Amino acid sequence: MKKKIRNILILTVLSLLFIFFITKKTYEYRLEKEFYSYSIKKEIPKNKIRKTELIYFSKGNRYEYNVYLKNTNDDSYVVFSYVLPNFPIKSYVTQKIYPNDFLSSAYIEGAVVDLDSTSARPLIEAINK
Repeated sequence: MKKKIRNILILTVLSLLFIFFITKKTYEYRLEKEFYSYSIKKEIPKNKIRKTELIYFSKGNRYEYNVYLKNTNDDSYVVFSYVLPNFPIKSYVTQKIYPNDFLSSAYIEGAVVDLDSTSARPLIEAINK
């Protein structure tokens, strides 16, 4: 009897972990699509994007979406960030994303600057080429 209860408990825990990872991946996929749409709305043409990268930072409970542009090196890219409105598990379960809360900045040679600042000018020029 004890062995049967233990097996049921193990199966339940594994099922919950599986469901958690599926909902997390679904949320990240939807968030990445929203970030991509947001970058297009911020006037970054699709043909100028070399690669993208989605990163989760547990310390700030936020995601960053890095957009690397063609004709620029890896030390300069556009950063869109999103702080989760709730703790991660609740955000994953509800699947709510608020694109109005996305923040834009630029990473230029070790410094994070505002996308509208003069330091980000080379990056903006690479977009407008």
